[in-house]
Amino acid sequence: HNYLGSTPGREPKTAWNDDQPLLPIHLIDGDPETAWASGGGNTPDAQPEWIRIDLPEETTVSAVSLICCQAGPGGHTIMHNKPGKLLPRSLSVRLSCDARQWETVFESDQFSGNASGVTVIHFAPRRAKQIWVVGQDLPMMDLFGCVFSIGQIEVLDPRGNDLALISRGAGVTVSST
Repeated sequence: HNYLGSTPGREPKTAWNDDQPLLPIHLIDGDPETAWASGGGNTPDAQPEWIRIDLPEETTVSAVSLICCQAGPGGHTIMHNKPGKLLPRSLSVRLSCDARQWETVFESDQFSGNASGVTVIHFAPRRAKQIWVVGQDLPMMDLFGCVFSIGQIEVLDPRGNDLALISRGAGVTVSST
């Protein structure tokens, strides 16, 4: 009986169904089942999408892990490509100690990560305070467009400790929300 075209919410909001996948904090919250998704583009190469991790202090890093969700937020939905499981086909990892000069430690135009688990990108240990992961040639996600979407990002020291956690003082910035 509503002639204005509006409808009430179809389900009550809970933490599980109101996952807000555009919030970058999901990348460093320690829970790989929450997810971040970049803003969707009309084409896979509309623009690069990136994640920048800022560590609380300069330290030695030796790897970056991209962790895709197992079920992911909205695991009960019928979406074909779900948030938290979409890796770019072109990827680079850059490190910096001053956020001005960047060293590329990994680059691939034919990146094929594990969309149902963990992809670890190893490189020779280096000192860094900022880590910049840039994805291009993005896959399509239902209703969103072409996106970069993962559940968690880890920046690992040589002992395998995750330095990219909000609980350890790390910060995160992304290209789009």
